[in-house]
Amino acid sequence: MNESLRSSTPEPAHTPPLTPMSEESVTQYDVFEELENCLINQEGDGLDRSVRVVYRNKFSNTEIRQFFNFTWMNQNLDYAFFYMMILDTLNELLERARDYGEPRDVLQLEICGDSMQNTVSLILPNGEADLEQFIALLERLVQSNLSVIADRSLELIVQIIRQPLGGGGQRRKLDSLMQSEIINNKRACLINVHNPGNKLCFAIGLAHLLNPGCTDLEALQKARELQNAVGLGIQDAVAFSDIVKFENFLNIKIVVLYHSRANASLLKFQNNSQPHPQIVYFYVQNDHYYAVTNIGAFLGAPYVCPACHTGYTRKGGHSCRYNCSVCLDENCPMQPLNLTPCADCHRTCRSAYCYEKHKIETWHPKACKSVSSCDINRKCPKCQCNYNLKIDSPKPHVCGIIHCPFCKGPLKSRDSEVVQEVPHECYIQPLAEDEHSEKYVF
Repeated sequence: MNESLRSSTPEPAHTPPLTPMSEESVTQYDVFEELENCLINQEGDGLDRSVRVVYRNKFSNTEIRQFFNFTWMNQNLDYAFFYMMILDTLNELLERARDYGEPRDVLQLEICGDSMQNTVSLILPNGEADLEQFIALLERLVQSNLSVIADRSLELIVQIIRQPLGGGGQRRKLDSLMQSEIINNKRACLINVHNPGNKLCFAIGLAHLLNPGCTDLEALQKARELQNAVGLGIQDAVAFSDIVKFENFLNIKIVVLYHSRANASLLKFQNNSQPHPQIVYFYVQNDHYYAVTNIGAFLGAPYVCPACHTGYTRKGGHSCRYNCSVCLDENCPMQPLNLTPCADCHRTCRSAYCYEKHKIETWHPKACKSVSSCDINRKCPKCQCNYNLKIDSPKPHVCGIIHCPFCKGPLKSRDSEVVQEVPHECYIQPLAEDEHSEKYVF
C-alpha cells in the first residue's frame, strides 16, 4: 500500500515566487480568509504552493506562512512519506527565511493545527538556524500531538525579527534633529563618536567608558581589538544580539536605551535583569551609539535603580524586584518572601530580614543624630499614603484630599481625624457653559 501511495503521488511542482502582502493593503482577516479558500482547492500532496509573505516594517517583522491540507489522505498513509514531505517544506522555508533576513536576525518557527492542543515553536538566530533544529521541532510536534494527521490543516509559520543595528550612521548635527532635545541637552553626559570610515561607534564608546581619560586614537585601537575579539569586523554594525558577546568577553553588563518608532517613551534593552557590579549604558539613535558617562544626569534623577534602571528622586521612593523601599538593603530582595507588618511605621516588610534591617539606625551628619528607616519612612493607616519625616524637624502627617484623576473631583476628604468617602459620579459630566458675548442673533 505504501509503494502504491508513493507511485500514485504526483511529483512536487516547482514552488512559485512568494506573494508579498503589505500591511497597508491587506488586513489580518483578509489573509486568513484567503488562506481558508485556498485550502479547498489544494490538490496532490496537500501543499499550498502560494506561500504568503506579510511585511510589518513598523514592527521590524516579516512573516512567512504556508498551509498543508490533509483531507486528501486516507488511513493507509505512509508516514515516512509524510515525514519527508514536511522535512522538504521546512528546508524550503528555511532557505526563504535566510534570503529575507540578515544573518543576525532572529527566526521563530511555529507549527500549529486545528486540533493541536499545544503549538510548538523554536526561536534562534538566523545565522544558527539549520535543518537539524527544525527536525527537533518536528519531533516535539509528533510527541505532543498524536492526532496531527487528523487535522484539517497544518500551518507552518516563520517569523523574521529584524534587530536594531548601530555602528555607522551619519554624524548628526545636534541642532537639526527631530529628537535633538535629548542629544543637545544631555551632551555633557554623552560621548559622541565620530567614525566616518567604520562602524565602531559602539566599540569606541565602550573603550572610552572602560578606560576614562584615553585619547581618541587609543580608543580606536582598543575598539578594533574588541570588535575582532568578539568575532566582528570593523565594518560590522553591532546589533542588540551582539551585545552579549561583549558582555561575556569583558564580564560587564551593558544596557542600551532607545526610542522605537511605535513608542515615544524611552525603552531599555538588557540581556538579563539581574544587577551587576559593573554596568555601562548606551543610547542609540539613528543607528548611532552614544556612550552614557553619567546615567543619573542622563535620566535627570539623583538615584538610578541598578536592576530596572529607573530613575527616582529620593531614597525609598522606588521598589522593584531587586530593590526594597522599606529597608533599603540590596540583599533584601534575595531573601525568601515572608511578609511581616511593622506596627511602628505601618509598612509591610518583605521578610524578617527586612524587618530587622529597617530598624537599624544610621548616623546622619546634618541632623547630628542616628535614625532608622522605620523612623522617617512611614505609611498612614488612614489614607494609605507613604510619607517621609524630616530628620531634624519632623512634622506630623496630615491627610490630604484625594482627587479623581479624570474629573479632578474629591474622592476622599479629611474631616477632623476621619477620612471620609465622597459621593462620586464622574461619569455624569456637567455641561460646559457658553461664554456670554455682546453679539446677539435674532
